[in-house]
Amino acid sequence: MKGYITLSLGRIIEMVLVIVVIALILFVTAPQVSGWINQYIFNPLTGKGVPLGTPEAVTLEAAIKCSYLRCFDGCGKGSVQSIDIGTKNCDADFCVPYKDANGKVCGDNSKSHPVVVTLLQSQALDKSKIKKGGLGDCITTADSCDAWKINGWVTVEKGATTEKQWEEQNCRKIFGVGISGYSKILIKQNKYNVWTTSDYGTAVCIAK
Repeated sequence: MKGYITLSLGRIIEMVLVIVVIALILFVTAPQVSGWINQYIFNPLTGKGVPLGTPEAVTLEAAIKCSYLRCFDGCGKGSVQSIDIGTKNCDADFCVPYKDANGKVCGDNSKSHPVVVTLLQSQALDKSKIKKGGLGDCITTADSCDAWKINGWVTVEKGATTEKQWEEQNCRKIFGVGISGYSKILIKQNKYNVWTTSDYGTAVCIAK
């Protein structure tokens, strides 16, 4: 009986030690595991990022709409006033302070005063979610922070995208040449500047 009790206590101690070690491992790796699940499982399945830590981590779609509409429609319009980006408002924070004589923010002015958005998790950019008027006609990529000067096209700087990209969908041909594009693309966790040309083409660039 004594030997049985000693063996049982030994096993109990072993079990307690195993539980403590597992708990320590989970405590240390929980943020990494959570981030991995969000990036590679939650985001691809839902097309949504998980805003953690700051209200500034909102959808990239809102920033793109804001940049496009402050140029296309102009400041003071309901379409611009209705867009919120975290704690900021498209019209009050990204349009009115920088508007030109026509009450709009376009071209070099837009590039100098971009709509800034921070993604704390990778996020899907879905063409169907930014479709509004001419906006969302095409999502394509470029090596530099330049936008195709075509109404409604969204150009993403290549460094902003992950290796996992979905649903290739060619944009319409330019001078007979097909331009590769996407109906949905995954954007990395980072801070981005979004601006729109005078021709209403919009760029998503990594903030320097």
